Amino acid sequence: MALEGELGEIINRRWATCVITLKSGATLLGPLVFHRGEGRGRRAGQVWPIGDFDKVFKTACKAAGIEYGRKMGHTFHCWRRTLARDARSAHVPENVIMSMTGQKTRSMFDRYAIVDEQDTRDAQAALQAHRAALPVENNVVALRK
Repeated sequence: MALEGELGEIINRRWATCVITLKSGATLLGPLVFHRGEGRGRRAGQVWPIGDFDKVFKTACKAAGIEYGRKMGHTFHCWRRTLARDARSAHVPENVIMSMTGQKTRSMFDRYAIVDEQDTRDAQAALQAHRAALPVENNVVALRK
């Protein structure tokens, strides 16, 4: 996926650190963007992942002061939904949004791209502006008395 701006710079910096020098002195190009270096025990000689994604995300939320959790906080999928809504509001084509969020079916896209009251108000305002811009044709015929 193409990434631009600050996020793209962060990922590019992380890819640059994917070369890991093992305890044996050999170098290994790691397949992971986020890693801890060389593994231990049976993972020796391999890239060691950062851990369970959900646990790492929870730790990152806590460090950023963001409430974590399905009921009262945020999960990774909350940000996925935010991306879908924000991209749609920015008039990004839906097939591009689906590519960005990894959604393969239209029904999954519809689950994430929620319509709220503001969307409805914006649509009504756009419709009224469109109708106001239409040429006025008078097709009323006066009846004879």
